[in-house]
Amino acid sequence: MAQQGTFYSFGGLPGELHSFSVLLSGWVQQVSGIAHDSTNSHAYYNQSATARDYLHLMHDQNHAHPYDIDKGAAEARKQAVLARAFQVHRERVVQIRAEHALRIEAAHARWDAPRSNPSHPDHDTARTAFDAVKDATPDLKLAGDALAAAIRQIEAEHRGELRRLRDLHGVANGVLAGC
Repeated sequence: MAQQGTFYSFGGLPGELHSFSVLLSGWVQQVSGIAHDSTNSHAYYNQSATARDYLHLMHDQNHAHPYDIDKGAAEARKQAVLARAFQVHRERVVQIRAEHALRIEAAHARWDAPRSNPSHPDHDTARTAFDAVKDATPDLKLAGDALAAAIRQIEAEHRGELRRLRDLHGVANGVLAGC
């Protein structure tokens, strides 16, 4: 049979967290009007306190602050722009690899004619050109550099937008003023 009310310890603070969970359950029972039958509940919360006394404990859980809403929207926009940048990068990589495959194909076609005749005047040149193209890997450095620059620009714009939102909503260092 599953044990009801299992409490998991996070960060090695089971006593403090347990006290908070009992405090919270007492508050819920007070707000909802449910009688509390525990004999030692007074050790965890003040039975004469009102729901308003406990609201400050759950401030951010009772409503979404406009800053959080705007910050979430900004994060979603950033993720959409990043996804597009990665899509452009993938398309560029596919294009570079396709161009490389075409170079290999063209070198192979030039090599096909003199391949069976070692005395052909283009035999050595065509073989060397084919081997050089075949053994080379496509150069993806420019595409990678373009992606890195795009990411840096996106991150900088996102940081600027977050600064603007913090100023707009009166948030200092990620903490809401007055909380």
